[in-house]
Amino acid sequence: VALTGDAGDELFFGYPRYLATGLASRIDKLGPLRWLLGSAMWRLLPASVEQKTFLRKVKKFASAAGPPAERYYRWIAIFNDDEKHGLYEPAFAEQLEAGSFDLLRELYAAAGTDDPVTAVANADLLSYLPGDLLTKVDVASMSVGLEARSPFLDHPLVEFALTIPARLKLRGARGKYVLKRAFSDLLPPEILVRDKMGFGVPISSWFRGELAEHLREVLLSPRSLERGRFRPDAMRGLVENHIAGRADNGYKLWNLLNLELWERAAENE
Repeated sequence: VALTGDAGDELFFGYPRYLATGLASRIDKLGPLRWLLGSAMWRLLPASVEQKTFLRKVKKFASAAGPPAERYYRWIAIFNDDEKHGLYEPAFAEQLEAGSFDLLRELYAAAGTDDPVTAVANADLLSYLPGDLLTKVDVASMSVGLEARSPFLDHPLVEFALTIPARLKLRGARGKYVLKRAFSDLLPPEILVRDKMGFGVPISSWFRGELAEHLREVLLSPRSLERGRFRPDAMRGLVENHIAGRADNGYKLWNLLNLELWERAAENE
C-alpha cells in the first residue's frame, strides 16, 4: 500500500494557476486598467516556442481576457476554440452538441461562490482530479499490484477543507498556506518552502527526437487522415511545425496521438 497526495492541490490551492486566477481577479477590480489583460500588445512580446519559459507564461496569462470562467478555460485548454475551428472538418464540427467550455462552466458555477479561485479549484476537484489524476494513478499502481490510497480524499477531511476560507489557503503567492502551517512541526523547512514539482515528461522533446517518425507514421497516415474529423492540412501543420521547432505543439500532439491509438485499439477489439 502506498499513500498519495492527490487532492491536496485542489482542496488547499496548491497549483500555480490558482495564484494566476487570484491575480487576474485583483486586476479585474482595477477598473480601466483591466483592458491591459486583453490588449493585443502582449502578442508582440518575443517568446520561446517552449511551453515552460517565463515570458511565454506571462503572455498566456495576459492574453486571456474575459469573465473568470472563460479565462480559466483558455488557460487550461489544450486547444482553444479558434484552434478547434481550424482543426475540425466542418461536417464533424456540426455533429458536436456541446463544447468543452460548457462542462467547465457548469462545474465552475456549481461552487456557488463569487470567489474565482474557489470556483476553479472546485471545477478541478470535480473534473481534473477524478478524470485525469486519480485515473492514471489507479491504472499505473494496479498494473504492478500496488494499492494506492489518498488520505486527502477521506470524505470528512474533504468536507472540512471546503469550509476553510480561501484566504487561509492562498496567502499572497503562497499556496497550501494553512496546510503547511498545520504540518510545519513535522516537515523540514526545505520541504515546506520548496517549489512545486510536477510529474511531467519531456513530450515536446520526444516528438522532435526519437518519437518524431512514430508521430508522423500514426497521425499523418491515411488511416488517421481519412477519419473525417480533422483537416489533413491542419494535422500536417501541427506535426511538421513542431518537429521543425517552429512551434511547441507537444500537448496537442500527445492528445491527438492518444486519440488515434485509442481508435485503433477499439477497432481491433
